[in-house]
Amino acid sequence: MLLIDGAYGEGGGQILRTALALSLLTDQPFRVENIRQGRLQPGLKPQHLHIVRALLQMSDARVDGLAPGAQRLSFWPGRLRAGHFHLDVGTAGAIPLMLQTLLPVAMFSPGPVTWSLTGGTDVRGAMTLDFWRMVLLPFLRPYARALSLDMERPGFYPAGGGRVTLRVEPRFRQPGRGDGLALPRDLRLDIPSRGALVGIQVISRASSRLRARRVAERQLEAFAAGWSGQPVQPQVRYDDTRSPGSSLTAVALYSATRLGADALGERGKPAEEVGRDAARRLRAAVASDATVDVHTADNLMLWAALFGGSYTFPEVSGHITTNAWVIEHFLPGALQLRGRTLEAPGVGAGAGSRTTA
Repeated sequence: MLLIDGAYGEGGGQILRTALALSLLTDQPFRVENIRQGRLQPGLKPQHLHIVRALLQMSDARVDGLAPGAQRLSFWPGRLRAGHFHLDVGTAGAIPLMLQTLLPVAMFSPGPVTWSLTGGTDVRGAMTLDFWRMVLLPFLRPYARALSLDMERPGFYPAGGGRVTLRVEPRFRQPGRGDGLALPRDLRLDIPSRGALVGIQVISRASSRLRARRVAERQLEAFAAGWSGQPVQPQVRYDDTRSPGSSLTAVALYSATRLGADALGERGKPAEEVGRDAARRLRAAVASDATVDVHTADNLMLWAALFGGSYTFPEVSGHITTNAWVIEHFLPGALQLRGRTLEAPGVGAGAGSRTTA
């Protein structure tokens, strides 16, 4: 059983989310200790409990220590199941973070998987669901026969209530007991350059109760004023939501990649500040020589470790170094960080030898 220190590096829930996914894909049990030890409220939070329970729905895995506030958890992977599954976190637990585990697992299931998810789509501490749809999903589509992520309704803090549907028709299968991962070499995630700038897509969202104050339009106008590059392709959306809220997600589309940025509204924060924040973040990513933004770099690491790849990012974040450290436990030698560059031979190149032990 692999032993993982949950207090390492960034020390957040990402350690558990990455470990859960790779445990099921590599058939390696693990125990994580000191879960979120350095946080104000250490131990497992409700959203961590929900993601583990979700995996118990779609597999015959076993777990010990699944309790609120627990700082130690043991997980034994099991065989995955196909089907239609449901998860309602009851509050604004971040669906975008749960996708970090649910999506890779679904992509190795024995048949089509549908997840109906209810919770937070645009909440603090996570990228927006639009960021997932507009930035991350296009990179991941080659790894499935069919892949879609639809949002029926956004969910803001504190009540959540956002409704999301994830549909996956897998291209690969979970390896048999002791077989190890055998993945093709022709799906490497290599992004050596950006290519030409094609356009800027922006979606500005707000609750319907904020329409009279033109919150979504004001966010968009402030973004456009703070963005001095390619003309913006705008979209404004108002939706009925349980809690009031707003967000703006922007994507710089290139011929060979895409860079994203987002920002959230909150009580006391002017709509214009939301737009300016997103514009500033996108400008910073575009001004760098990176081929992906820092959040995309973090979220693509598991896929690069599996299939191989290379890309550059604007800065080395705590999330990136911590995620690489967790991946190394399950797939030793599958990736390397060299400054702001990730290089990954991938499992097909002989990395991750522990999976065949």
